[in-house]
Amino acid sequence: MPACGFSLGLERILVVMGERDMFPPEVAASGPDVLVALWNDQTAGESLALARDLRSAGLRVEVYPEADKIGKQLKYASARGARFVTIVGDDERAKGAANVKQLATGDQQTIPVSDLGAWLRARL
Repeated sequence: MPACGFSLGLERILVVMGERDMFPPEVAASGPDVLVALWNDQTAGESLALARDLRSAGLRVEVYPEADKIGKQLKYASARGARFVTIVGDDERAKGAANVKQLATGDQQTIPVSDLGAWLRARL
């Protein structure tokens, strides 16, 4: 079946913009406020819902793209410049809570998911 297509090459455009310092300073120098880690494939939907709720609270949120070792996810968050990482494991999920790790200090606390957005905003 004949067809035609079009490709913008968005990733290449972003690379060139970065190389030429075309991003505004507030965008270029800032990573996400929080990275939502994926505990496993079964909790991906809940992680995405948590990310949505945190964005609704006015936070810049990134979700790790796949379930992976937590250490690898923490390293990625650090490289991206995230200030916090949220981890919702099986125990936390049962309690309606999330572990929150502050990357600069290594401090980790368990916070109820219902309070998480306000808790994070108060620390930014």
